[in-house]
Amino acid sequence: QLPLAILFQSATIEHLAALLRSDTDVDSWSHLVPMQTSGSQPPLFCVPGAGGNVIGFYGLARRLDVDRPIYGLQARGLDGESAPHTSVAEMAADYIAAMRTVQPEGPYYVCGYSFGSWVAFEITQQLQRQGQEVALLAILNTPTPMVMSDDPAYRTQPRSTAHDEITTILAVARSLERTFGVDLALTRDRLEPLSADEQITLLAEQLKQANILPAEAKTRHVRGFVNVFKTNYDITYVPEDWQPTRIVLFRASERLAEDDDVPLILRDDPAWGWNQFAAAPVDVHFVPGEHLTILTEPHVQTLVAELGRYLR
Repeated sequence: QLPLAILFQSATIEHLAALLRSDTDVDSWSHLVPMQTSGSQPPLFCVPGAGGNVIGFYGLARRLDVDRPIYGLQARGLDGESAPHTSVAEMAADYIAAMRTVQPEGPYYVCGYSFGSWVAFEITQQLQRQGQEVALLAILNTPTPMVMSDDPAYRTQPRSTAHDEITTILAVARSLERTFGVDLALTRDRLEPLSADEQITLLAEQLKQANILPAEAKTRHVRGFVNVFKTNYDITYVPEDWQPTRIVLFRASERLAEDDDVPLILRDDPAWGWNQFAAAPVDVHFVPGEHLTILTEPHVQTLVAELGRYLR
């Protein structure tokens, strides 16, 4: 059992082998995943999407300014044992507690991807209520959780109707298929005759056959990932007592029909509704790739270049 941070800190076979031979206690878990710890600049804290796993930020961490520490914030429940957070506010509070162990005071730089953008926004709100400075909130390809209606009171925009277990497993499978370029051969007809445990086992087996997971991977970790994904996807977030903050939005230049859950009222708004929460008009940048690939090579290079300008 190794913490996820090891993949960033000891990213060679030689380093991993030396760590496993040592007597160092590495069986630890934390919300905070150090992706790059060196540098004199304030850290960048990165919040992942509904899956809650920060490994998607690996390309960004490799290419961003070496003088800036980078930390990921991973979701509770990925271990397959603890229960996932059920609200954005609770999640943000726990993440802030972890952040302040390495940076007790602002200015804070926060980046959120997909569902993690809502969490990142809530983090900035709680920090500001605590009297802390937020220098930058970077939103990666995510519309605001709320839009303005005609009256003009705010109304919530639920992401979707609640996912059942099979819908969640299929959503996870489709996402991984596009990310890794594989076919997991999972359909509703194939999953429906199975029990909940058998469905997770089948997903794990297909991930191993596709070489996405090693043969020794435990089913409970797959169950943890699915549970976190489902819980996060079903959360409705309504910001309360919000204060304006500095926001920059990075939007994917490619759009896929199955990803387009942007409310109709926001379709013609380049800022996707974030101006209502911003201290100044939101800077919007279109970057190469679609929702699942803006953080992968080669597209992440453009994202890093544009994000780096704001961090500097």
